[in-house]
Amino acid sequence: MGDCGKIYVILGEIIGNFILMDSFIGEYIRNTDEKYRVPVPANIRKLFQQKELIIRKDLRRDCLILSAVEEYEQLPIDIKDMIKAHPVTIDNKGRISIPLQFRGMIKMNQDVLFRGEGNRVELWRVE
Repeated sequence: MGDCGKIYVILGEIIGNFILMDSFIGEYIRNTDEKYRVPVPANIRKLFQQKELIIRKDLRRDCLILSAVEEYEQLPIDIKDMIKAHPVTIDNKGRISIPLQFRGMIKMNQDVLFRGEGNRVELWRVE
């Protein structure tokens, strides 16, 4: 599949007394390989550069959440107790490997939709 759009990265900036945090907006479709490794769009890789990442199932919707560990750590403990999470790394080819248990949670096929949602990225099964 081709592009479904682009992920835009809003870099942090100071406006008045407010600091706008780095965030993702937009959508991008990527194909997985036979081992369910999926290339992470370059803008996402750049923003997640040198950060520990975590993948988890969204509690309300049928998607996975990719975020920095720091974002996950800010969740309330009772929420963290309810969700499964797994550390992931971006390999030297710019891919993440999606664990089997998480693929099954969203009935993932070969195509993955990356959707930027503020300080995290949602991964959706493409119908």
